[in-house]
Amino acid sequence: MKSTIVIFALFVTLSFQAFATDEQEHCIKAGYNLAYVIMQLRQADYPLPEMLSKVDTRLEQLIINEAYTYPVMNLDKNKEKVQKEFAEKMYMSCMRVLSQSQE
Repeated sequence: MKSTIVIFALFVTLSFQAFATDEQEHCIKAGYNLAYVIMQLRQADYPLPEMLSKVDTRLEQLIINEAYTYPVMNLDKNKEKVQKEFAEKMYMSCMRVLSQSQE
């Protein structure tokens, strides 16, 4: 069942990306996907100094620093929930910044 959900989520993401504007695509890649992976590593208790040593951009550093303000959850379902919520928060922040820059 879990693999079915993952495959469905991947399909929806790829389908959405096919119709996304350049700005939305940027926010999906930089905001959502990157934030999701960073929070996965945070929830796996990956050391902060090692994480920061592997990134090149200020954006990645900012997302990592924000991720490490969240506690590591004990249950897998809570880890998945915080990963998704964090990724959505970063996506919405990205979209908000882009919409303000277009005004």
